[in-house]
Amino acid sequence: MAYICMALLCWAGSLQAQSLALYEVPTSGGVFEIEVVAELGDERASGISFFVAFAEGAFEVVESERPFRQGPLLAPAMEFANQVMPRAEAIAAPEGMVLLPYAAVRGPGAERGRTGRGVVARFALRPLLASVSEVRLISTP
Repeated sequence: MAYICMALLCWAGSLQAQSLALYEVPTSGGVFEIEVVAELGDERASGISFFVAFAEGAFEVVESERPFRQGPLLAPAMEFANQVMPRAEAIAAPEGMVLLPYAAVRGPGAERGRTGRGVVARFALRPLLASVSEVRLISTP
């Protein structure tokens, strides 16, 4: 029994989690540019999917037709979602929130997977309120 517990502890200690985080990039002119940074570790990823959420009326999306610009970690990739999600389609969205979905996949081939840390996408928001507002990342597997 002790060997099983020891083996499980060693195995659990070697796991590396993949993660996403938002980082603000300093800009001028009252616009906030935000980078979505992936930490992939040694695991290979050939695509990504996530949502960014914020309160309705808190921000204006600067490029509302295609708010995200690809970052270098997965570029060039084919984008499957890159828009402001209409409220009628945002069924599982928290009440009063705007959703920006993004999904991109690199093409076929043995070298399509990426590892390490880097920017997967960037977007810009213009604040509409003088109060503090939160921008959240809702990631998916």
